[in-house]
Amino acid sequence: MKWLCSVFISLREDSFAAAWFDETEGFSFWSISRGLVDKGELLRLGFHDLCYHLSMLGKHFILQVAVTNIADWHCVVQHEKLLAQVFLERTYASWYELFPLDDSERKHRGLQPIVIDLL
Repeated sequence: MKWLCSVFISLREDSFAAAWFDETEGFSFWSISRGLVDKGELLRLGFHDLCYHLSMLGKHFILQVAVTNIADWHCVVQHEKLLAQVFLERTYASWYELFPLDDSERKHRGLQPIVIDLL
């Protein structure tokens, strides 16, 4: 079992997008479109499908999720119980850590390729 997977996420109008660094493939980008649903449902379905996709690549002990913009972070906080249910059902990782990126992190040159592609 691998120790840590760090994922960056972003919510769009009708899709959930994620990026992470894969040891063999480099940066990997993934998204899923769910049509016009409310943000909470998009977040729930997006995390459900993301965890399913990541589990095919191998399980990790910790899943760190960096939320790329503050509006999406507010959505995560607002739907905290819904996400907890998804994480309990999916059992992709043993520990989940979600946090927002601040302005300086979003502007960091090392994260720019990820943040730009997710927005």
